[in-house]
Amino acid sequence: MTRQEFWQCEGLLVDTNILILIVIGYLEPSQIGKDKRTSAYTREDYFLLVEFTRFFKKLVTTTNILTEVSNLIEGLSYKGNPVLSVLPHLIETIEELSFPSRPVMNAETRFFARFGLSDTVSMAFAKKNYLVLTDDLKFYYYLESQHLPALNFNHLRTSSLLGL
Repeated sequence: MTRQEFWQCEGLLVDTNILILIVIGYLEPSQIGKDKRTSAYTREDYFLLVEFTRFFKKLVTTTNILTEVSNLIEGLSYKGNPVLSVLPHLIETIEELSFPSRPVMNAETRFFARFGLSDTVSMAFAKKNYLVLTDDLKFYYYLESQHLPALNFNHLRTSSLLGL
């Protein structure tokens, strides 16, 4: 997929770990990398991500991803403030998409059995021309093999480092 095709997508769909990076960075960028949920990221990754999201008509996620994020950041805090308290503020700027579970699971039974509900719903939105931004290589490669709009966060990092 070319850069031009990225920008023509309906929006940027942010996967679970990427949304956690946004949440922690929104709260306090210096906290990125200090817990197991963001240990793979740096403060610079957060700012790269924020800059990248500006190129899209809208930033979206799914109800399933929001549930995963909520469960994964539950109990984290910074200076006595629960990280979870940031999520309602972010949802003001991120559009939440949903898809009924049963039809998507029934339509994609093999994919669902391999990747689970959250990724299956994300794939359904990729089919509706939303660019899926993920750090899950297995999921990314599957979407790419199906010629669906997807970008692995590590590829975004590499492009940035190389000035592409």
